[in-house]
Amino acid sequence: MEEVCDALYEGNELPVEFLQTLLKMAPTTDEQLKLRLFTGELSQLSLADQFLKAMVDIPFAFKRMEALLFLSTLKEELNSTIEPFAVLENTMVLFSSCSKLHLVRQGLVVKVVVLYHQDISFYQS
Repeated sequence: MEEVCDALYEGNELPVEFLQTLLKMAPTTDEQLKLRLFTGELSQLSLADQFLKAMVDIPFAFKRMEALLFLSTLKEELNSTIEPFAVLENTMVLFSSCSKLHLVRQGLVVKVVVLYHQDISFYQS
């Protein structure tokens, strides 16, 4: 429990699955209020309630968990996004080095320019 509290206070990483589970078991507003107002012995609470009491006592604990989850998943998503861009970059380098493809591309550009000018002259007349 102390490790989780420390991680939330300091913004240290926690496992993604663990954060998702904690967010799923977040207490309702009424439950949070009851836990905040509880003044008895912590030993009177179940272990789960003791844990939730510790979480509720941390300012914006569940918002912090959401932020940590976002940062953790952002890294994963970023890594999965970078790979396709690297493949695309390598493909573009390969295509630009191929002389036949370069000629085909130039031919397509010329055709597009001709069609564009024909289209403009049609509308001007």
